[in-house]
Amino acid sequence: MYYSLRLRSVTIVAIFVAFLLAAAVSIAANSPISSCSGPLKADFSTYWIASRWLLYGGDPFDPTEIKKYADSLGCTLTGPSYILPWLLIALFPLASLPLDIASVLWFLLNAWMVARVAIWSIRSYSSIELSRPVIALALVASPGVLLCLTFGQFGIACLWGMVLAAEFYRRGSRLLPLALIVGSLKPHIGWLYWILVARLLIQHRKFGVIIQTALIAATSATFVFLWVPGSYDSWTRVYGSGLSWMGASVATPIRVFASNAGDSAPIWPVVVIMFLAVTFSTYRLWRPASRIDLRAELPWLLALSICTSPYVWSLDFCVLLPAEIVALSSIRPTSEVHHATRLIAPLLVIIARIGLVVQILVQGGGWRTWWYPPIVLLAFFHHLWCEKSTTKVHE
Repeated sequence: MYYSLRLRSVTIVAIFVAFLLAAAVSIAANSPISSCSGPLKADFSTYWIASRWLLYGGDPFDPTEIKKYADSLGCTLTGPSYILPWLLIALFPLASLPLDIASVLWFLLNAWMVARVAIWSIRSYSSIELSRPVIALALVASPGVLLCLTFGQFGIACLWGMVLAAEFYRRGSRLLPLALIVGSLKPHIGWLYWILVARLLIQHRKFGVIIQTALIAATSATFVFLWVPGSYDSWTRVYGSGLSWMGASVATPIRVFASNAGDSAPIWPVVVIMFLAVTFSTYRLWRPASRIDLRAELPWLLALSICTSPYVWSLDFCVLLPAEIVALSSIRPTSEVHHATRLIAPLLVIIARIGLVVQILVQGGGWRTWWYPPIVLLAFFHHLWCEKSTTKVHE
C-alpha cells in the first residue's frame, strides 16, 4: 500500500512537471528576444542582461550603460539592476545561453526549489502526508510563489537558501556558508531572520562559518569590481538609502497618510515599525541560544520581516510559503472539540489569497498589497495558539 501511494504521488507530480515544461518551452519558443517582458522573462531578463553584460566586461550597475546594451539586444530596461555581485556571477552559465532558453531553465530551477521548500515545510511543520500530492500542490499555490515563477524573480532562490541555512545549521553542515550566500540575495526580505542567524553563529562561536561566508561574498564582489573598474561606485549609487523606498510594507500606508501634499513621505514610520519588530522578536526569542530551533522560528520571522521591510513587493511574498503551509496544515481530520476554531487560520489564508489575486489582477502588485503578510502572520500565530491549547488539554 505504501509503495502504491508513493508511486501514485511520483506519477502525478511527474505529469504536473511535464505540463509545466511543455508550457514553458512553448512560451519560450514563441517569444522573440525583443519581448523581454513576456512570461517567465519580465524580471529575469534584467538579471540575464546584467550578467551577460558583465561577462563582456561592462558595468551592470550603470543605468545608462546597461540600458544601451539592452537596447542593442532589442530589450527595454526601465531602471538599474538591484542585484548583488554574487548573483551575477552565479548566473554566468544562464547568461551565456539565449534568453528564451535561459528563462525556461530558470523557471524549472525555481519550480524545483519551490517543491523542495514545500516538502521540507510539510515535513517540518505539519502532519500532512506526502502521499497526497493534490494537497501538497494546493499548499504551494501561494500568490507570491506564482508571481515569482511568472516574472522570473529570484525571491524563491532566497527562500530556498534561508531554508537550507536552517537545515544545514541544525546538521552542522559544511555547506552552511553557501546557503547563507544564496539566502542573502535579498537580505531585506528576511532581515529579522538574519539577525537571529548572526546571533546564533556568534553565541555558538561558529566564527569559521562567518569568515567563510564573508570570504565568498568579498571574493565575488572583488572579482566584479576589479573586472569592471568603476562598477563599485555605480553599485553604491544604485542602492542609495533603502529606508526611503516605498514598498508593500505596513509602514507605507502610514507614510502616505502622514505625508503632506507635494512633500515626500516621511521615513519615521519605517524606523518605528522596524523598532517594534525588533522588540517583538527579542521578546519571543529571549532565551538561551541552545534552546532556539532556527527551523521553528523561520516561518514567523520571514513573515514579520516582509511586514516591516522598507522595500518589498508582492513578488517577495513567496517567502511567506512556510508560514502559509503552517496555517493551512490545520486542514486535517481530527476529533478535537475545538476543530472549528482550528479552521480559522486556514480560512484566513485562503480568503487572503483570493483577495490578493483579485487585487493584483485589478490594481497590480503595488504597495497597496501591504495587508497580505500581516494576515498570514496572524493566521500563523493563531495556529500556534490552537496547537498550544490542544497540548494543554491533552496534558
